Amino acid sequence: LAYLKDSRIPLLTEFEELLNEELQEPLGFPDSLWEEQLLNEKSILLEMILAENPRLEQLEHQARSFEEQLTVAKKMGLPSFTLGGTYTNIASRTDLDPAMALPDNGQDAFIFPQIGIRVPLYRKKYKALRQEAILQQEAVQLKKENLENELETKLEQLYRDYVDAVRNVELY
Repeated sequence: LAYLKDSRIPLLTEFEELLNEELQEPLGFPDSLWEEQLLNEKSILLEMILAENPRLEQLEHQARSFEEQLTVAKKMGLPSFTLGGTYTNIASRTDLDPAMALPDNGQDAFIFPQIGIRVPLYRKKYKALRQEAILQQEAVQLKKENLENELETKLEQLYRDYVDAVRNVELY
């Protein structure tokens, strides 16, 4: 008890330091400790944490992003076809003498049609893009599993601290 009474002043000083101001009134302490029970069981708490953790959601979005990259890489390796035309707007020249008039001065140019076929012959690039997307998906999945394990471990530690606090309330 003497130690706890002696610790009161340094703890109050540290509290004032954290607040960055001096307390005008002494701190009030309750006569008895209150007890709060957990509303859910540990397994339900873990499910809630895993369902609502923003870092897990971020990793899920990254995994979906890499799935789309895999689809893009597959489509980039397919042959592609182009069909089109070209139009060029040509302004008439006004800086020429009327005696030197050019034929077709100012007539726009149309070039039709344009056809193109691209066949990817060297497929190593596209295979590498697909392999990269697959490996990145696996990396994100492993990060997600690691984070889930860390969250479960942290919950177990906090639950242990809660049970210990309940025992200490009964003890004191």
